[in-house]
Amino acid sequence: MDCQKLSFDACMHAAQNERLPLRVVVQVLFSEQVKISNAIANSSGCSSSALINNKPTAAMTEATTRRQLLDGTPQSFQDGWVAAKKDINTLKFELESVKAKYLELQHDMDALQKQN
Repeated sequence: MDCQKLSFDACMHAAQNERLPLRVVVQVLFSEQVKISNAIANSSGCSSSALINNKPTAAMTEATTRRQLLDGTPQSFQDGWVAAKKDINTLKFELESVKAKYLELQHDMDALQKQN
């Protein structure tokens, strides 16, 4: 699948589709990032290689680059990232809870085995 040929709506759908393999989702997101970087480079007069190599020209500071990225990114895409960050934080918390419960159960199992 050529991610660069997908429409914006198709990319958004692919990025949010839980049934797609993670590899495909990452490819779609990377493709969109490249498109956004190229669009910013074309609109600001910077070369795309300067953006990719993280060596912006003197006229383009890091804050300006971030602002332009946010301004050029559709609100629905930004909202999706906010929701994804919230989901990631929730999953991290749940993972820590599962790890703690696992260690507790492992300790209980060791105690039971020592009793026998």
